[in-house]
Amino acid sequence: PSVVKVFTETGSGSGSLISKEGLILTNWHVVKDAKKVGIVFMPEKGKKVTEDNFLEGEVVKINGEADLALVKIDKVPANAKPLYITREDPEIGQDVHAIGHPKGGSDWTYTKGYISQLNYDDNWSYEATLHKVKLMIQSQTPINPGNSGGPLFNLKGQVVGMNSQIVSRSGGYMGLSFAIPIDVVMTIVEQLKNGGQVARGWLGVHIQDVTSDLAESFGMDRPYGAVVAKVIPEGPAASSDLQTGDVIIAFEGKKIELSSELPPLVGVTPVNKVAKIKVVRAGKIKIITVKIGLLPEQPQTAAASTQP
Repeated sequence: PSVVKVFTETGSGSGSLISKEGLILTNWHVVKDAKKVGIVFMPEKGKKVTEDNFLEGEVVKINGEADLALVKIDKVPANAKPLYITREDPEIGQDVHAIGHPKGGSDWTYTKGYISQLNYDDNWSYEATLHKVKLMIQSQTPINPGNSGGPLFNLKGQVVGMNSQIVSRSGGYMGLSFAIPIDVVMTIVEQLKNGGQVARGWLGVHIQDVTSDLAESFGMDRPYGAVVAKVIPEGPAASSDLQTGDVIIAFEGKKIELSSELPPLVGVTPVNKVAKIKVVRAGKIKIITVKIGLLPEQPQTAAASTQP
């Protein structure tokens, strides 16, 4: 009963109750341009939707770039509890399921699938903004229009992501769906609640994957990590010992296998935090510290998927 249908005069989607004070999380594209929204709480198993399930909410915080919105309701139903947010990292092959209220449907849907890719990447540019479909969780979980904003769960009933995009040519599900990782979501939520501004961490480098030839030239036993192709002048890394040609293999204790794994880790790191970075330089391991900066504003680009 903590999953909700979110509807406005122009459309509908799904959402999740994330606080006992009545904060509901959904996608910005579900509620954009709306001041007042309708909320319908999913009924308990075996029960029907009644007038008690219908509430009015107000959009209180939005971030269009991240496609997130917070809706506030004045009274939380007695049987509704905030969903459990996991801090465990999702894994490829992990079974997941989604709950939502499809557009045009009369009932709720429960679908199952698995995570097929993490940090979905398509010609990633480090200077691009953090929160885009290319950094989402890709899964083979059926998601249909109207499920946007709803939760993606693991088998423990913990929320691992927020369903946000589907790959579609016809408007319906075609085999791939995307969810914003819940750690990214909650970092943005906390920033929206505390100050209304989303501050993304910035390292100030251009990166690329390590090829087999590069790995051999760097004295590495296999290709992995993110090679620093350029240190941006006057960026945060320019004031550190990080150098062009360094291969970043870990950031704040988290291993980096592909270059696409680094940007989201940096992006959710608090600005001004001194981060520890493990690199390979001339065949040797070095630990470098960099004071994380604020990612400069960047023009938005069109997402390559359909918003359900």
